Amino acid sequence: MHRRTDEEAERLRECLRDLLHTLQLFNDFETPGGEHISTSCATALILLHRGERTPPGALGPSLRELGDGLAIDKSNVTRLCQRMEESGHVRLVPCPDDGRVKRVVLTDSGRQLAVAVDTVSLSRFRMALDRLEPATRAEALRGFASIVVALQESAAEAVVIWERMLGERSPGG
Repeated sequence: MHRRTDEEAERLRECLRDLLHTLQLFNDFETPGGEHISTSCATALILLHRGERTPPGALGPSLRELGDGLAIDKSNVTRLCQRMEESGHVRLVPCPDDGRVKRVVLTDSGRQLAVAVDTVSLSRFRMALDRLEPATRAEALRGFASIVVALQESAAEAVVIWERMLGERSPGG
């Protein structure tokens, strides 16, 4: 493991904060009818649409599977899917094998919206990559992949630090 400076850690945090802020500003969609599509809804539509491609005719993912793909918990994926169902983008259908399990299936309008959202989103990232020289592009992609892995690997350690800090601040801690 290579030691970093606090200045480097702060710069990484600033860059990622700026990136997330930029993505948040540009990842919310509004349909031609004026309907607001949140980032989580847009991502769910894309995941559902891409999941339809294989195997043909299969029901969509369960709420739990979609939640895993979105990295959100059961209550949040349930609320998201209920909003998407109310908007007419998905249907929640009982699993034939276990009626307690709900499967998420795109409607025709949801599928059309998913294609549009995916096209616009992918175009945005293509345009960003087009602004980079090929060598810089490859370096940036490798760097992003490495940062994601490093952040995932350090997550458990960060929780321990957080809990230790909270324990030090609590009465009697």
